[in-house]
Amino acid sequence: MKKIFLTISIITLITVNIFSQDSIYTFNNQVFHFENNNWYVLDEATSEKFKINPRSFTVKLKEQIPYIAFENFCQAQNISIIRKNKLGYIDIHLPENSNFRNFYGILKNKAFFENIHLNSYGKSTSEETNYPNDPFFNEQYYLFDYYEQGWPSIDVLGAWDIENGSTNQVTVAVIGMGFDLLHTDLFFTSGYNYVLNENPNWPIYTDIEQHHETAIAGIIAAKTNNEIGISGIAGGWYPNNPGAVIMPLKVGEGRFYALEVIDDAIIYAAENGAKVINMSFVIPPSAALEAAVKYAYNQYGCILISTTGHYGGTGMPYPARYSEVLAIGGILKDWSRLGRIGEQPDDIDAVAPAEDIFTTFNADNYGNIGSGTSFAAPQVAGISALLLSKHPNLIPMDIKNIVKHASVYEPNMENDPLKFGNGLIKADRALNAIIQNWEVLPPYPNNLRVSAIPNQHPVLTWPTILPFKRGDIIEKYNIYRSIGTAPYKFIKVSEVNHNSVLQNHTWVDNSYTVDGGGVPYYRYRVTSEDVKQIQSITSNEVVVNANIGWKINTGISGEIFDYNLSQNYPNPFNPSTTISFSIKETGLVTLSVYNILGQLLSVAVNEVKEPGNYTTQFDASLLSSGVYIYQLKVNDFISSKKMVITK
Repeated sequence: MKKIFLTISIITLITVNIFSQDSIYTFNNQVFHFENNNWYVLDEATSEKFKINPRSFTVKLKEQIPYIAFENFCQAQNISIIRKNKLGYIDIHLPENSNFRNFYGILKNKAFFENIHLNSYGKSTSEETNYPNDPFFNEQYYLFDYYEQGWPSIDVLGAWDIENGSTNQVTVAVIGMGFDLLHTDLFFTSGYNYVLNENPNWPIYTDIEQHHETAIAGIIAAKTNNEIGISGIAGGWYPNNPGAVIMPLKVGEGRFYALEVIDDAIIYAAENGAKVINMSFVIPPSAALEAAVKYAYNQYGCILISTTGHYGGTGMPYPARYSEVLAIGGILKDWSRLGRIGEQPDDIDAVAPAEDIFTTFNADNYGNIGSGTSFAAPQVAGISALLLSKHPNLIPMDIKNIVKHASVYEPNMENDPLKFGNGLIKADRALNAIIQNWEVLPPYPNNLRVSAIPNQHPVLTWPTILPFKRGDIIEKYNIYRSIGTAPYKFIKVSEVNHNSVLQNHTWVDNSYTVDGGGVPYYRYRVTSEDVKQIQSITSNEVVVNANIGWKINTGISGEIFDYNLSQNYPNPFNPSTTISFSIKETGLVTLSVYNILGQLLSVAVNEVKEPGNYTTQFDASLLSSGVYIYQLKVNDFISSKKMVITK
């Protein structure tokens, strides 16, 4: 896949710096403060401090100055003219990474202007503002068209009103070339370096190709609202609510992704707690690759996401071609397609912005790193992490359903599924899709129960769905079942017609007798479907276990359990912190604490537990300040996270 990287040239201006190097200065009757690596302007009337936008000025020309002279001046200084209003005020943007203080002096000394004003960010009068304080958020048009330039965006602000990635921390595996593991705007968990055949502990990469996966990680999960760099889609909301964590998996060097280890990386991600796997590359098919994809999808419920390729043509490349993988294409600023055309309407699941994607790369650098569908796929990975943070019990078929119906054809787009799949993905619609009685999907059945009496057939029961906002009529319910060692491979086995008169609906699995032998587990979920053939997400899950007679996970009020290890809170901490985890099946639970060298220091939990959610307190009074690893092991599930002790 072709990857274009553009570096940002810093324009050096030779001028007298009229600002002092102190943390407070005054200019044009405005008082500026430098705090926490950012400049703020003081409103003396209210004593409020407002963070400045260092690239945005508003100016007004003197009456005698020809506009063409102003245009020539801006062109010479690489200044962008954004808009002019009828009162003569003109909004301009400085070059990226420029020194706004030097430009302030240049503008003043030019003697063109009646008025020069450096713009700042306002504050909401509600308790919180929707806008994060990351300095480059307004450059990330693909998240939100901040400057109303009419470019395609995924509209993430509405999604953040519902979930920012902090509720249930999700691990997102990024498979690729290399990562800056020391990047201050990213949080990594333990991964694997298949080039060196070891857990990653490599230095910062300086080769430009190695920016690729760091950039992708930034799009997904850069720390949000931390006054550093960019905003990640699932980056949480700092300082108290960290979001998704990145699992780095290195499978190549230079421009070459090694097919022989990509299957191993997928398996590693699934078995070590990654719920989302991003693959921004194309690769030839192989039996090993297909088997790994199916393994991660069917046995661990991983959401696998891949680019459809940068070049044109028809037909999907691998791994996007596999039915278990979400295939994400690109859309350019002019609303045209980037990448391949599908052969069938369902080949492309959705598209996301793929031109001039402003993100981060190694050594905490930020800039426009270029264009390509490589940067479209991680936007869907970030949205998937938001969905799983809000609703951890979503399964891959749910995410696929949400992506399909959360995508839209906007007026600037040609309505062609062979080019754009289901349309441009929208983060706000995706999060709305899991809210009952909203307008994206029908409401899902909840409080699904099962009666599993030995030597009889299992009987499913769920409350009848009531009318909902969309105004469409529920037509039927779909029964899905998974069997045995593929708990996420749900297959539709039956339908039940909707009857609004009934209080509850039921279905009997006549193909199976409880305690009748055969495979250990039968799992069931139910969806509703309206007259437009749009399905809801799945209900809670109920389970029947033949080996022990019968066992039921009723999932009261939609609650079901999965394997999950959450980020400790608070973090950093002193001397104690809370660690939460959940388990899906009965097993020996071991929660251990290690130092950064992998030496075992403490075992916080070591006992057999039933399915459910658990919390435990860890006391670090005897440990010194530093970074530690805590690891959960139960059955075949293993997950590790970092925690920081500060004393």
